Amino acid sequence: MKPMIMSFILLLLLFPLSQDVYATPSIIEFQAEIVTDTEDYEICYDAFQEQYSCQEADNDKKKQSTERFIFHLGIYPGASKEDVQLRLANALGIDVSEVKHWNVAITFDGGETIEVKEKGKRSL
Repeated sequence: MKPMIMSFILLLLLFPLSQDVYATPSIIEFQAEIVTDTEDYEICYDAFQEQYSCQEADNDKKKQSTERFIFHLGIYPGASKEDVQLRLANALGIDVSEVKHWNVAITFDGGETIEVKEKGKRSL
C-alpha cells in the first residue's frame, strides 16, 4: 500500500491538477456594413455603451440576437480579412461573390482590431 501512495503522490507532482486556462479575447465593438446586389446589412455592437443594431423591433431581442450573432461568428484576433468575410457571409447566408461593398471594424478586449474595407465583387 505504501508504494501505491508514493506512486500517486509522485504522479500528482509530475502532473499538476491545475492547468493554465486562457480566455479567448471577446469582441467589445463590432461594426459591419455589407452591401449586396439585393440587400444591405448593417450590424452594430458596443459592449460598453450597450448599443445594438439588428432587424428586430424589440430592444431585448436586438441585444440578444446581436450578441448571439457576434458570439457565433467565431472571429478571433489575427484573423485574415478573407476569413472575416467568409464567416460573415456564411452567418448572413449570402455568397461572398455577391457582395459589392465590405466595411467591417472589429475591436477585441485586448485592444486588437481587424478592419476590412473593400469594394467590388470578388470570390474567395
